[in-house]
Amino acid sequence: NLSNPTSPQFKAAQWMAIEDNKKGLPLKASGRFLQRYALMVLYFATGGEKWLHDVHFGNPNRDECNWNRRLNQKHSLGVLCKDNSARVTGLSIEAMGMTGTLPPELALLSNLEYLLLDSNSLSGTIPSSFRMMKSLISFSIAHNNYATVLPKWLGMVHQLKVLRLSNNNFKGALPSELENLTSLEILALDHNNLSGNFSIVKNMNWIEALHLGSNQFTDVLDDNDFLNMESLQMIDLSSNKLQGVFPATGLLKHKSLRVLDLSSNRLTGSILLPETISAGFSLKVLMLQENKLTGTIPHTLSTLKKLQQLDLSWNRLDGMIPTSLGALSQMISMTLAKNQFTAGGIPSFLGSMPLLRKLSLQATNRNGKIPTWIGKLTDLTLLDFSKNALTGNIPAHIFTLQKLKYLIVSHNNLTGDFPTDAPGNLNLSYRHAW
Repeated sequence: NLSNPTSPQFKAAQWMAIEDNKKGLPLKASGRFLQRYALMVLYFATGGEKWLHDVHFGNPNRDECNWNRRLNQKHSLGVLCKDNSARVTGLSIEAMGMTGTLPPELALLSNLEYLLLDSNSLSGTIPSSFRMMKSLISFSIAHNNYATVLPKWLGMVHQLKVLRLSNNNFKGALPSELENLTSLEILALDHNNLSGNFSIVKNMNWIEALHLGSNQFTDVLDDNDFLNMESLQMIDLSSNKLQGVFPATGLLKHKSLRVLDLSSNRLTGSILLPETISAGFSLKVLMLQENKLTGTIPHTLSTLKKLQQLDLSWNRLDGMIPTSLGALSQMISMTLAKNQFTAGGIPSFLGSMPLLRKLSLQATNRNGKIPTWIGKLTDLTLLDFSKNALTGNIPAHIFTLQKLKYLIVSHNNLTGDFPTDAPGNLNLSYRHAW
C-alpha cells in the first residue's frame, strides 16, 4: 500500500514526511511515531477531508492528543488521551460522515481502550488485526453499513466490556467464540439480519445488558431459559421469529432485571408468573405485545410493584382484566389493546395510577360510559378507548387535562357534541368520537 499513491497508507506517510511539524517524535519506546501514522491512515481511509466537524484531526502543528473538540464537560469528539500520557486511549468519531473501510493500522494504537465510531457510513469488513488490541474494552460501530458475518476473532478480544454492532446489516449466525468474552457486560447486536439461535448467549451469565432485537432469530424459548444469567439488567429480544413460551421462571428470578422486551415474536401459551416474586425485584418495563399469548392476565403481575411500563396488546388474552393491577401505582404506560377480554366497563383501578401518561384499551370489549374520574389522571398524554362499545358523552373533565395530546375514541357508540373549546394541544386527527 505504501507504493500506491492513492492508498491511505501512502497519503499518511507522505503527510508525515512533508507536512507534519512533529517530525522529531521518537521512533522507538513511546510508539508516538506509529501512533500518529495510524491516526492519519484512519483519516485518509475514511474520507477525513470531508468529515462533518472540524476536530483538528491531522493538524500538523498540534500534538495528536489535541486532535479533538470538546462538546461538553463529559464528551469530546476526536482523539482522547489519558492523564497527559501522550498515549491514545480513545477515539470518539461519531456522526462525522466517515466513509470507506477501517484500516488494519488502527491496531497499532496499542493503548486504545475506547473505539466509538457510531452513526457514520463505514462498510466493508472489520480488520482482523483488531484482535491484537489487548487494551480495548469498548468497541462501538452502531448505525453504519456493515453487511458481513460476525468475525470469529471477536472472541479473542477477551477484555471487551462493551460490544455495540447495532443498526447495521450483519448476517448469519452468532459465532460460538463470543462465549470467550468473559468480561463482556453489554452486547448490542440489535437491528441487523442475524439468524439461527442464540443458545451461545444463554451461557454468558455475566452479561448485564443483552440487545438482540430486530433480527431473524428463530430460537424456541423454554420456561427455564436465562436461568443462570443473574447479572442481567436489560434484555431485548423483540421483533424476531422466536417461538415457545414466555420464560418467566428463568427471567423473573433475577432481582437486577429492569427491562424485559419479548414483543413482536411468535410466543404462545399463558403468561405464567411465579406465585412468589422477591420483594427486591425491580422490573420496570415488561413488553409482550404482538405475540400469540393466550389465557388470562395473572394476578401475580400485581406483585411487580416497580413496574412502570406494561404492554400486552395484540395477543389473544381473555377473561377479566384483573382489579389487582391497581396495586401497580408507579405505572406510567399501560397498553392492553386488541385482546379478547370479557366485556366490561373501564376498570376503576386505573384511577389509582396517578402517574399514567399513556393508556390504551383499544378493542378490548369495553362498554358503558367513560368514567369522570379519568379527568383526575392529570399526566395523561395519550388516551385510546377506540373500537369498543362505549356510550354516552365524553366527560368534560377529560378536556381539562392540560397534557393530553391524543384522544382516540373513534368506533364507539358515543353521543353528544365534541367541545368547540377543546384544548388546542389535542391532536385534531384523533378527535373522532363516532
